[in-house]
Amino acid sequence: MAEGDATYYPATKRNITVQEKGTTGAIQTNIGTLNVAAIAGASAQTVSAKVVDADDGWQLGYAEVKLIDYAGATVATGRSVETAANCTTIPPVGGPPTNIPKAKFDLVSTCGDISFAAVPPGTYTIQVTGDSWGTTSNQRYNRLDVESVVVYNAAVSKGRIPLVRLLTGQDIKIVLSWGALEPRDPDMHMVGTLPSGQALTNVNGDTCNTNQFHIWAGRPNVGFAWQQQYSSKTRTYIQGNAAYNTANYFPLDPSTTAALVQDANSGYGPEAINLISGYTDGTYWVSVINWGGWYPGAYGVTKASQRWDVTQVGLKVYDADGLVFEMTAAQPATTPSQLAPATAIAGCGLGGATDWNECELWQAFKITVAGGGSAGRQFTPVNTYQNWQDSTGASVYDLNKCYLNTF
Repeated sequence: MAEGDATYYPATKRNITVQEKGTTGAIQTNIGTLNVAAIAGASAQTVSAKVVDADDGWQLGYAEVKLIDYAGATVATGRSVETAANCTTIPPVGGPPTNIPKAKFDLVSTCGDISFAAVPPGTYTIQVTGDSWGTTSNQRYNRLDVESVVVYNAAVSKGRIPLVRLLTGQDIKIVLSWGALEPRDPDMHMVGTLPSGQALTNVNGDTCNTNQFHIWAGRPNVGFAWQQQYSSKTRTYIQGNAAYNTANYFPLDPSTTAALVQDANSGYGPEAINLISGYTDGTYWVSVINWGGWYPGAYGVTKASQRWDVTQVGLKVYDADGLVFEMTAAQPATTPSQLAPATAIAGCGLGGATDWNECELWQAFKITVAGGGSAGRQFTPVNTYQNWQDSTGASVYDLNKCYLNTF
């Protein structure tokens, strides 16, 4: 799909998810916002990003990166920074490197950085090659396309862009990223079905339904027990070793069947949830809470600066076949709802369906699983929004699964 006219540079959207709706054969889709650059006032600019692993956030050196224009032509190519001085956690071996040079996620480093100078105005795609490091012994990744990169009259930074490892069997990975500093802290949640006959020992007061699990960023360094990994094998949330109580994550436990593998709370993303072999037939609800918009005081920002459309907040789903579903936070078809005692406000519901950008909750999509393989999974975009009472610090709604499984 391409758009443009005499006053704007053309833009293209390539990855489009189309979902059959109901039994009538009707088709629905929403590609989100297609960004274009105005011709007037435009000038060449620098485009930059950092390539990271979606699972652990580690910075990845020597990734092959292309800049592609609206017509599909490659206008620039390069490799992300891979020098030993920057990729210090796993330095490069050989030249060019035969391994994947890396820097740990929390190191201040240019490892994984890519930059294209003097890019003409227009709308581009940043494409990262999944097999940048060969296929013999190195980790393989899915190709990543970061679309709607608009070059107008200021330098463009897409921040951390996440590569997803190739998956096998029934495994699924859901990745949230937004490629900008604001909104500061979108949080991904999943509520899912337990195997038949199982009941769950809940934590953090999340007790409204013992037949469903809830994966989110609950952990000791934000005042909760760990709720980032669930095991249907042991019927419990897995609690990390005390050595990780000050961290945002701990390594995947072998019995894990669902996990939020990282929580990004300083802009850009990514966050990722893994469904690992062992999950069951049923429904899985995926939602995103705009925590910076719900509690802007935590970051010293305004609620207006945390709007959903400040950038493209997007979700991508991968399985063994690669990218299988994608959607972006966009204007809904229905007026946002309210969770009492909240009421409709300007920015969320007061002006109807077009008034959605300052809502706290994005009810994104559902996964229905009925059988094995990709044919047994259906992704249903929902794209509805809800207003919550703004927080003053205490988590009230986000720890309760029954606020996140009713769409």
